[in-house]
Parts: sequence; structure tokens; C-alpha cells
Amino acid sequence: MIAASRSSRHAGFPAEVLIDGLSRTPVDVEYVYRPVFDNKRVATMGISQSGETSDTLAALRKANLGIRTIAMTDAPLSSMAREASGPASSLA
Repeated sequence: MIAASRSSRHAGFPAEVLIDGLSRTPVDVEYVYRPVFDNKRVATMGISQSGETSDTLAALRKANLGIRTIAMTDAPLSSMAREASGPASSLA
């Protein structure tokens, strides 16, 4: 699952197509306000330019309670990058 809001959500759609096409792993892009976390999810990726977007950070924290999380952000030292359980991907 890719959790993002505003313009970051739009960036998640090409990632959905790319990841799904290359790995044949189903990917869903969800608004951070209605993320679905269940044991069927392999990972949740949070996308935020600053890595400090409060709603995306809250969704990442909620997912961290049992699902592997990945952060994609322009700020490698941001809260999202530090709190993701998997590697953070910096676009900077």
C-alpha cells in the first residue's frame, strides 16, 4: 500500500503501476485518511516531499504497529525517514 496525500498521492500512482508491473505484487494508493492496514499487506510506503507531513507521518506510525514501512521523501533526516521500519528512499 502507498499512503500519501495531496500532490504526493499523485506521485504514488506511477509507482503503483511500476511496482505492480515489475513485481506482480498488487499495490494500492490510498489517501492517508483512510488507509487499510491488515495482515495481508507486505509493506506500506509513505510518500512526502518534506518527510514531515503530519497526516502521512501518522499513517506511517499506525502501519508501524505491525507492517513493514518504507518512506520516500526528499529529506533523508526527516521524521518519516527515521521512523520507517525499512530503508528510506531519498530523492534529494
